[in-house]
Amino acid sequence: MIAGWDCAQEIFLTAGKCPQMVLRLLKSAWGNPWLLILLCLTFWASNVVAARLAVGDVSPMVLGSMRWIVASAIMTPIVWRQLKDHSQMIRQHWIYLTLISLSGFSIYSLIFYAAGNFTSGVNISMLVATVPIFTIVIAWIFARDPVGPVVVVGVFLTVLGAIVVASRGDLDVLRDLRFNTGDLMILAASILHASFTVGLRKRPPFPPMVFFTILAIIALVSSLPAIAAEIALGHFIWPSWLGIAILIYAGTFPTIVSQTFYMRVIELIGPQRTSLFYNMVPIMGAMMSVAFLGEDFHLYHFIAFLFVLGGIALAELWRMRR
Repeated sequence: MIAGWDCAQEIFLTAGKCPQMVLRLLKSAWGNPWLLILLCLTFWASNVVAARLAVGDVSPMVLGSMRWIVASAIMTPIVWRQLKDHSQMIRQHWIYLTLISLSGFSIYSLIFYAAGNFTSGVNISMLVATVPIFTIVIAWIFARDPVGPVVVVGVFLTVLGAIVVASRGDLDVLRDLRFNTGDLMILAASILHASFTVGLRKRPPFPPMVFFTILAIIALVSSLPAIAAEIALGHFIWPSWLGIAILIYAGTFPTIVSQTFYMRVIELIGPQRTSLFYNMVPIMGAMMSVAFLGEDFHLYHFIAFLFVLGGIALAELWRMRR
């Protein structure tokens, strides 16, 4: 934790001669998991809006792959000295770094985008809600994290909230669901992301931004075949000016900022508690779609928000009482 803050402080001082008061505020924010997870979820949810705006202006695999080019291009010059200082540690832990990058960054994103060609948005929204469940199960199996009945109820409520959004509050939508290859892909992606969440607990003592940059570079290299496949299949769309703007945004806030904050929150409160907040993403995404895309706000959005928020609050109150 201290190493991560020292790295950030050095960057801020080098970049802009930040006043000490600003540094104190930033240090306080870096230790506040609730502020960090709120910002993380906000930027992830904004990616929903960005993805919708990108339709026709940049193809999905380009969007999913080139954001790692943007992230790597921004972060590598900033932490280049730290990367060289940690080169020996990188060589020692290259297997862990590769696996964690594949599971949480490149393969997860590519499977997620590819699944959209085989299944519906409703199914995707519902099945992504299984991430907290898989996280709790994996954390219990490999780390023996305790799982109380109140936490189970909290997880159930957050999943229920995600299902309400996915089904638009219509039971007929749920009855008409059909599971297919794309659904299995989403389940596989959810297991990967849950494994990534739990695996971050065991990360080597890299400064957070150095750690993220290493993972981003690995994700960049490992996701390039996806662009080649999209070109071979004739689905490649070179980004327009709007597409380039979306790529820059997606590679900065939903990628660099959100992933860094997410890893920090796991460091502060653990994977199980962090994963509960994951189901806020479809809720906040829906709200942003209303605000920025002019979509309608419905009663089921509010009901889903209460379910997810209630599940998180219930689990947190149980933690506090313990």
